[in-house]
Amino acid sequence: MTQLLVIDDEDDYCYLVRRILEPAGFTIHTTPDGASGWAALQETAWDGLILDINLPDQDGYAFCRQVRSAASPRYVPILFLTVRRRPEEWIQGFDAGADDYLTKPIIPEELLARVQALVDQNPTRQVPPAWPRPEDGVVSAAQHGNRAAFEALLTHHRPRVFQFFLSRLSNPDSAEDLTAQTFAAVYQALPRFRRQAAFATWLYRIATNMLCHHVRKAHHAEVSWEGLMDKDGDPDRIPQAIQPVDSTTSTPTATLQRLCTQEVLATLPVVYQQVLQLYEVEHLDYPAIARKLGRPMGTVMSRLHRARRLFRRRWHEGQDGPAPARLKIT
Repeated sequence: MTQLLVIDDEDDYCYLVRRILEPAGFTIHTTPDGASGWAALQETAWDGLILDINLPDQDGYAFCRQVRSAASPRYVPILFLTVRRRPEEWIQGFDAGADDYLTKPIIPEELLARVQALVDQNPTRQVPPAWPRPEDGVVSAAQHGNRAAFEALLTHHRPRVFQFFLSRLSNPDSAEDLTAQTFAAVYQALPRFRRQAAFATWLYRIATNMLCHHVRKAHHAEVSWEGLMDKDGDPDRIPQAIQPVDSTTSTPTATLQRLCTQEVLATLPVVYQQVLQLYEVEHLDYPAIARKLGRPMGTVMSRLHRARRLFRRRWHEGQDGPAPARLKIT
């Protein structure tokens, strides 16, 4: 039987952890503070430690460092489970010696997967992984399926990537589109990232490639919807309304365009309608959509990309003028 120690002073979260993990074969023991947790660590050889940061008698970072600095015949893998979600707090957690980091509120499937991965680590290891750079621990967690870790990386780097595009294009819509495309590409390529360079260096290489591709495509494209549709690599977002080459060509009024959008949207599969509604109308980001739909973030990104392509193709087949910049469904 796998034994886990949970150090958390919130009874509700201790109860949830127990309800999620005990049916999977884990034995759970809870303590409310660092002092009682430390005593429990001395008495039993635990297979894993789930640790909150906001403890009543000390912070979890200090407790984690205390565990790692103590002489012990057996390595205890540590998972932080906390409400702290800022990227710098993730980095501080891994720097203190944690093996993984999850944020509250608890997603049952993710907690179970992260704990299982935690206890399945090499039992002969005696020291926590050494990260050459502070952010490497967060990157490693994201590479091993920790969706919240990827969300932390996105939160930390997205404003800078957006400014990178904006300073070169002076177009907020294009900058936003390229930022979204960049992080979609990062998510897909992340398992292959070997961390030989800093994550930020690798990220900006991808962003630079995106920018070069965008500039080349814009240089050769016709300023018309038909020209855009004939090119490879559709824009990530439903494109902005573009003035046709023939200025006498009529475009739908706002009301008619909204009605046409509803008609085209109704022809799409329900799963495509759903993801477009969440992203284009409710303005949810990828992690929020993944949580709402209960699907991996990669599935959401792929589904959204296919939904946009199909929407644009259906619109082009049935309507005159460009596809709308936003899906005005209501």
